[in-house]
Amino acid sequence: MTGFVLKLIAILSMLIDHTAAVFNLKLFSYDTYIAMRYIGRIAFPIFCFLIVEGAIYTHNISKYLLRLGIFALISEIPFDLALRGKIFYFEASNVFFTLFLGLFAISVSQLMTNDISLSKKGSIELSVMPRVAISISALVISCLISYLLSTDYTVGGVLIIYCMYILHDKPVISYISMALILLVFFGTIEAWGLFAIPLFFIYNQKRGLNNKIIQYLFYVFYPLHLLILWCISLII
Repeated sequence: MTGFVLKLIAILSMLIDHTAAVFNLKLFSYDTYIAMRYIGRIAFPIFCFLIVEGAIYTHNISKYLLRLGIFALISEIPFDLALRGKIFYFEASNVFFTLFLGLFAISVSQLMTNDISLSKKGSIELSVMPRVAISISALVISCLISYLLSTDYTVGGVLIIYCMYILHDKPVISYISMALILLVFFGTIEAWGLFAIPLFFIYNQKRGLNNKIIQYLFYVFYPLHLLILWCISLII
């Protein structure tokens, strides 16, 4: 299974989940609503997995961070309108912020695995302990910001991304850590997200269908589908 297919599964799952969240019991029976929310639980673990894969294989993590940051800002009003019914709702923030903060923590960790360049001719060589301290500090700061912004999946989401990165070479332990964080932070409903794990094992580490247009379409889909759902909710 390619990264492209994984993204399609994630956005389809997210669409089903958000459709249920926006229309609630106005359009769906209680059982249908619950089933749609359960299906939606697999989206976030897949997005976390893809963020980690992107962080490992990207040629420029700074540009990756910039894209996530820009779309986090673009998506906030559609997110607030669709799920909260307000233009500005300061008690919750969209999932792009969580993905951005998780990737930020990873980027600092990556930086600490190499010398910190000062110029073309020199660098600072840090011993192990300062590197670890800086990496942990970046993770703590990311978690704190996520908590203050009340981002989707909050602190637990950032920790999942970071743990999946640190344990990337130990997939079984990585997925166990994800399961524990989901259960501890979010309860049993998020356990349905564990159905994403079999997809990770059949991932072939290839992007699949991919170009800049398709790449940005995946980014645009998030705010766009929220806006469309909100517009439909006004009509209904």
